Amino acid sequence: MDARKQPIEMQRSNDAQGPLAGYRVLEIGGILGSYCGKLLGDLGADVIKTELPEGAEDRRLPPFAGDLPGPERSLWHRAWNTSKRSVTLDPATTEGRELFRALAGSSDAVIDACTPGHLVSLGLGYEALAGENRALVMTSVTPFGQDGPYANFQWNDFLGMAMSGLMAGCGYKDLPPSGGSVPYLAVQGAAMRAAEGTLAALWARETLGEGQHVDVSMQEAMVFGLEAQLYTPVFRETIPVWMTRDLPTRGVTFPYQCTDGFVLMVWAYHVKGMIALLEGEGGAGALSEPRWLEPGYVSENQKEADGIVTEFTRTRTRDEVLELAQRHGIPSGALNDARDLAEDPQLQARDFFQRVVDEELGREIATPRPPYLLSETPAVAGRPPRLGEHNVEVYVGELGVTPATLSALRYSGAI
Repeated sequence: MDARKQPIEMQRSNDAQGPLAGYRVLEIGGILGSYCGKLLGDLGADVIKTELPEGAEDRRLPPFAGDLPGPERSLWHRAWNTSKRSVTLDPATTEGRELFRALAGSSDAVIDACTPGHLVSLGLGYEALAGENRALVMTSVTPFGQDGPYANFQWNDFLGMAMSGLMAGCGYKDLPPSGGSVPYLAVQGAAMRAAEGTLAALWARETLGEGQHVDVSMQEAMVFGLEAQLYTPVFRETIPVWMTRDLPTRGVTFPYQCTDGFVLMVWAYHVKGMIALLEGEGGAGALSEPRWLEPGYVSENQKEADGIVTEFTRTRTRDEVLELAQRHGIPSGALNDARDLAEDPQLQARDFFQRVVDEELGREIATPRPPYLLSETPAVAGRPPRLGEHNVEVYVGELGVTPATLSALRYSGAI
C-alpha cells in the first residue's frame, strides 16, 4: 500500500513542515477568524487559538458528532480548527490581557475576529500591540470592516450573501431570491480573503521591515468574487438577473435524473453533440428536427428539451451518461452529495482525503487535505485541539509562567 494512504496520527501545527513552518499566528474572536487560522495552520504555521474559558463560539455550533453536544464534538469546530493549538484566556481580565500581549509579542500575525473596536478598548488593538512588536501583522476580519455605517451591524452569514448581491442570483425569477444551501459560505469566503491579506502583509514585511494592519470585510470579500455583475450595468446598461436556470449565457443547466442520482449537462452551446449522442443511442426523438439547431432555440424551449433528455438518462447510470456526454464534447459531471464526494474517483486518485486516527472520537476518519499540492513543502491538516489543551505547554513551557501562577490564573477564571 502507498505510504501516503496509511492512517496517520493528526499532529499539532508546530510539528508541521509546511511552507509557513516557523511562523506563529495568534487567533482571537469569533467564527470569522476560525477558518482563516485553519488555512494558515494547515500550511504549517503554529496557530494558537485563544479561547474564553468556556470555549470558542464554534464549539457550540451544531451538528455534533453522534448528535451529542459537547465542546469537542461540533463538526464545524472540527472542520475549522485543524492544525492549531488551544489556550484559554479572558481578555476582560488584567491577567488575560497580559497573557495575550505576551503571546502577541512573540507572534508574526494576529487574526482578530472581534467586533470593531473591541480589542482597542482593551488596549489590545494594532497600535498598542505593534508598539511592542513592530513586525506584527494584524488582520481584523469582520462582517463589514472597521468603519462605515454598517460597521457595528448585528449580522448573520446569510447577510453576507444578501448584502453582497449573491442572494439576488439564487432561486427562480417568479419567486423571491433565496440564500445558498451551503452554511457559512460568506464566513469562509471572508476567511479566505483574510488569509490572503495576511500572507500579503507578511511578504511585504520582508521589504518594509515592519508589519501592518489588514482590514477585511465579509461583505467586500463576497462582492469581490462577484465583480462581473457590477460591470454589467456599466457596459450593458442593464441590471443582471442571474437566477437559477436563467443565466445571461442562456446555458441549459438542468440536472438530469439517472438510475443512481443526477448528472449536470450544460449543452446549449453543444446542441449538435447532444443530438448526435441521443441519435447514437436511439433516443433523440423530436430533437432530430432541424428547429433545435436554430440559435437560442434550445434555451427558449428548455422544458421540452429537458423532457426528451430526461427520458434518455433516467434508464441509465450516471457513469454511463457521463461517458457518452464527455465523448461527444458536452460539459458534464455528477451532481455529488456528501457521500458521493467521499467516494469520488477523481478525489481518490489525487489522495484528497487523509485517513487519520481521531482520538477524541475514537475512530479513523477521512479529512480533506488543503486543496493545493506543493511538491517540496506539502500542506497537511492536523487534528483540532481540545479546549485549553496547550495551556501548560504554551504558558509554562514557552512564556515561562510558573505552575503555581498558572493554577492561580485558572482559579481566578482568567484562563
